[in-house]
Amino acid sequence: MVTTQLWLPNESNDPDAAVYILQGEKRKWDLLLTADADFNPTGESDETGLQYKLSPPDSDGRWFLVVAHLPPLSRSRPIALRYAALRPGTSPEKPVVLVSGRDRVDPFFEPPFRIEAGAYWFEVREGRKRKLDGELGTATVRYEISNYGARRVAPLADTPEDFLDQWTQAEWNDAKRWTKQGSSPGLEEWHGRLHSMAADSAEFESVQPCSKRGDGDPDWLIELTIDQRANPELGSDRLFVHVAARNGEFRLESVQKQHPERCAGRTALAPVTDPALP
Repeated sequence: MVTTQLWLPNESNDPDAAVYILQGEKRKWDLLLTADADFNPTGESDETGLQYKLSPPDSDGRWFLVVAHLPPLSRSRPIALRYAALRPGTSPEKPVVLVSGRDRVDPFFEPPFRIEAGAYWFEVREGRKRKLDGELGTATVRYEISNYGARRVAPLADTPEDFLDQWTQAEWNDAKRWTKQGSSPGLEEWHGRLHSMAADSAEFESVQPCSKRGDGDPDWLIELTIDQRANPELGSDRLFVHVAARNGEFRLESVQKQHPERCAGRTALAPVTDPALP
């Protein structure tokens, strides 16, 4: 792996950057893949500009490259993060794009994002503002890689409140994979309402831990207050969302307008004050 930085006389402090993957045998080296980044802020650590990970080979010897970066001169809040998983293609300059994405991260976190990769997966851990309440949180964008492409898998987040924010932003075909089926009617309809909510128009009043089940999996009750002037279609200014961890993965169990008796109490949500990305 070779990385380069090229400064151009265009009054910019940000160099163009590129990553090259070469394979060598004896004295012969072949260029297999290249990815341009067009960033890498001067004076910043490697973790805040270009990041890349080369996956270990899978059982068939196939590998992929994950590249994530922040565009130059993007110093305002939030920052646009771009990432992609690539395999060698018909030429080094035309890799196969398994998946690509663009998210908003917040420079409060140090670093704003981090990537990891295995033989069959990669993830981008991001510090960002939640859409629901506009407060700081984190998200995990994790993909399972196969010969045919990429599929998003759990985890989506580290905390119940961040999971709920991710669940509401996802399209229903993805969100239903992390939804309990058959127990609470109307969850697809509730997802549609929450999905269309105006940004920063709710507040997390509490995230109350409930009693654990016999297998040790925890539950939480999230109390959410809604600005009805911005979201008249919701028909309520307060919702109670039941989130549970099942086999280590968050799942949305129910959405109710009334506080359920089975989970009494209120635990206020503490704001994020530690800039270290989990």
